[in-house]
Amino acid sequence: MKDKFIWAIAIFIIITISILIYFYVNTTYTYQKIDIYTAKNFNKEKNTPLISINDKNKLKEISTIIRKSKKMPGILNVVSPEYILEIHGFNKSMHTVYLWIGKDSVKGMYMYKDNTESGYSISETNAQKLRKIVITANN
Repeated sequence: MKDKFIWAIAIFIIITISILIYFYVNTTYTYQKIDIYTAKNFNKEKNTPLISINDKNKLKEISTIIRKSKKMPGILNVVSPEYILEIHGFNKSMHTVYLWIGKDSVKGMYMYKDNTESGYSISETNAQKLRKIVITANN
């Protein structure tokens, strides 16, 4: 009886750890490619991306930043974004995101093209990380 209980606990722990690892892996890196364009009046300024990001580490970093952003309350009325991101997923999906990252020492913001009434606040630290990705990739 005692042996069955120990085996049951061991199996439960293994299954729990496996589920946690599965969800961690599948939620931390979900992008295949991100194309970043300069924006003008909520449209791409040019049809050629300013940057096309395929690097796994940068994609993971951007994915984490987006996931950690906080939804802003209320309906937003905003100026034209600085950048437009086309986020390509592994499942062949594509999301268009408007991005504002401003100058140094400023928070950022993004919103999805298909839901411009909701915005997401990007912390000052994460906005700085995005600026660094855009600027270094652009040079």
